[in-house]
Amino acid sequence: MVNCAACHAWDYDDTIMPAVLHPGSVALPTAFALAERSRTPVSGRTLVTALAAGYEVGNIMGTALGAKRFASDGFYNSVPTIFV
Repeated sequence: MVNCAACHAWDYDDTIMPAVLHPGSVALPTAFALAERSRTPVSGRTLVTALAAGYEVGNIMGTALGAKRFASDGFYNSVPTIFV
């Protein structure tokens, strides 16, 4: 969570349209943390696949909710709950 907040605070986040969200500040640190804690080694291919899936799921969720609805429901669009 600290790494996710740091990515967003330091403005290292990206923007995916039309969802208008920044999944990199959540997907990347989460994927690295999960790979680090894994009991078995995680290959680079698996890590990149997980990141691509995280971005895709975030974009689909954000697009389906719409930027205005997402924010009006109490979510900050830079920190969606995406677990890779």
